[in-house]
Amino acid sequence: MSDSKLTGQQRRELEETLASVEQALNRALLGGEAPPKQWRYTGTCPAGHVLTRDRLRRSRDGGVRRQSCAACAPGFDERFLVTWKRTDEEG
Repeated sequence: MSDSKLTGQQRRELEETLASVEQALNRALLGGEAPPKQWRYTGTCPAGHVLTRDRLRRSRDGGVRRQSCAACAPGFDERFLVTWKRTDEEG
């Protein structure tokens, strides 16, 4: 299956599986845990749910595409807009 045809849920499950495999390999080969993944962006919804991404989707005008929290509402809902912050910068 092509990576571009995965749904959001399938992509998250694949990322979790790959992270588990990576940790198991590190334990087996290095005798320790892998350092935690450093995400480039961290998002927070008004209810406090935290999302992480390496890339943010862009809107047609070049800005960041608005996203609402899927844990708070199954469809897009402006009451639950995610606020993004870049987390990989020094300072």
